Amino acid sequence: MQASRTLKRVASLYGICTYQGETYRAVQPPVPRRDVPVPAPATAPSALPSAPPASAAASHALYTLVNLLTGPPAHKDALAHRPGLLARVWEHLCPNAPEDLALPAVWCVINLTWPTERDERLAARCRALQQAGVDERLDELVRSHGSRDVQDRARTAREQVRKGAGAGPGGQEGGVGGGSVVVLTPAAPTAGAGIRDVN
Repeated sequence: MQASRTLKRVASLYGICTYQGETYRAVQPPVPRRDVPVPAPATAPSALPSAPPASAAASHALYTLVNLLTGPPAHKDALAHRPGLLARVWEHLCPNAPEDLALPAVWCVINLTWPTERDERLAARCRALQQAGVDERLDELVRSHGSRDVQDRARTAREQVRKGAGAGPGGQEGGVGGGSVVVLTPAAPTAGAGIRDVN
């Protein structure tokens, strides 16, 4: 009899229990016992997980742009017509920028100037980058950034900008790009360069 009462108590705490063919089901949720102290956790968990550092979020955003710029020329032109966005990218093309921000910024330039057969706007984008001073910023990175990886990628980007600026439709040397003219305009040092469509 005592065992039966104990099993009923256990069943009420844990849900279902079977003893000697009888099934006991919990009819109410388990009630914690007040006479047994609950040990405190060794370390108190914080209320909210900490947010990632701002540089990590910026790095993720820059790599998102890098991936978008691997798409068709229309994606590249869409970014080229966003002066505020490009200004934020160009901010990280400086020798004192951390590697996790400078490297994706350089990759943005590489992908923005990557030659493809059907890209009639390559020359216009490269000339606009030169007018905005991006190739000088890349020179600075090649000369004095602390990361060898950033220096190597900046060298590649600088060569592409210079080569692409002389390219015509389809990446051919010596022509003029088709469509509207894209002009990157210099802005305040913190804002970087802007873009305006001249037509």
